[in-house]
Amino acid sequence: EAPATPQSELQQQVQLAMDQAVELWTRYSLAKRWLASTGSLTEDKKRMRLFAQIILGISVFFWLWAVYNTSKMKGSKKDLGIFSFFGSACTSIMILTKCWSDKPTGIGAVVVFISHIVVVGNYALGYKFAKHFGYRFFGNYC
Repeated sequence: EAPATPQSELQQQVQLAMDQAVELWTRYSLAKRWLASTGSLTEDKKRMRLFAQIILGISVFFWLWAVYNTSKMKGSKKDLGIFSFFGSACTSIMILTKCWSDKPTGIGAVVVFISHIVVVGNYALGYKFAKHFGYRFFGNYC
């Protein structure tokens, strides 16, 4: 068997880190707990509704904060939270108003997932921006 190259060792370390992240998400994620099937369609819908209400509340709060931040910015600069939190709020409303016979599937589930990933991406971008320009408090916030 060929000796391990530094790149393959790095790939193994990355894979191990990803596996650990998935395990942590599985163990501690509120979404995983709230959206995991209970075996009762009625109970599953209640849990999904509660999850959507909480995400909607968080999204509206941070969307308003982004609007406020944008109003304080000079020029045509915008807090990207205006867009990302608007998306997660819209998908929460979609969950609360759409009549699914079961949990969102297909395109509905993909849209909800993407809207939440956009919020995460927004914060990752903010963190990178803060680190690059030396804004310590903002980087810690992100």
